[in-house]
Amino acid sequence: MPRRRIRKSDLAMVFDQKQPIYECVVVDVNTQRDFLTSDGILPVKSQKEILERARMLMDWAKSYRLPVISPVDVHRPRGSETIRSPLFNCIEGTAGQQKIPFTLLPKRLVLEHDSGMSLPDNLLDNYLQIVIHKKTNDVFTNPKADRLFSRLQAKRFLIFGVGTERAIKHLGLGLLSRGKNPIIVVDACGTWDDEAAELAIRQLEAKGAILLKTDDVLPAEPCNLPIPHVEINAETE
Repeated sequence: MPRRRIRKSDLAMVFDQKQPIYECVVVDVNTQRDFLTSDGILPVKSQKEILERARMLMDWAKSYRLPVISPVDVHRPRGSETIRSPLFNCIEGTAGQQKIPFTLLPKRLVLEHDSGMSLPDNLLDNYLQIVIHKKTNDVFTNPKADRLFSRLQAKRFLIFGVGTERAIKHLGLGLLSRGKNPIIVVDACGTWDDEAAELAIRQLEAKGAILLKTDDVLPAEPCNLPIPHVEINAETE
């Protein structure tokens, strides 16, 4: 894939000074064994390269103590079925559903995919990582995820993982529709269908997502990554 230009979004973000404002929140999407290991049920293309870049980005995030949000697929087994098929990936309780070990932080909270919407206050002040269970490609179908992302004030959401044409497209477009600023690390995103992935990237860029590569991120401090114009609302009641 040719090196992409850095595109700055025209989006303007308005933040409330009375609430926490984060420079950068890292979002590692579906970094699970079924997608990123050779014995997984539905491995992406170039899984070794994607894993290595994901490892470097996680090390970068840890070095700056950045908060991490981790959407993961969690599917319920259908009766006693144990068939090995791409239709049955990331089954709850299986090795394939587990996250890659280096993507897990010690102080983390799991948000189950259920109908509840309540969230503890100041989640990212109390936990280094929020793991979000989801049953579909769209993380926002989990009501807790929708609420978390909607109320979280972050200047940047740095996104990598699996897969560009599915979960990452839904996440990026969902963030943009909520007035957020996604940065997609394109060479650290696994794909199954190159044509569909390229189309997803074009859609995300057209909507205002910023596209970077791993080598753009690693030398930079989080505060120096590109963002749109930010306005801080300092009004007090």
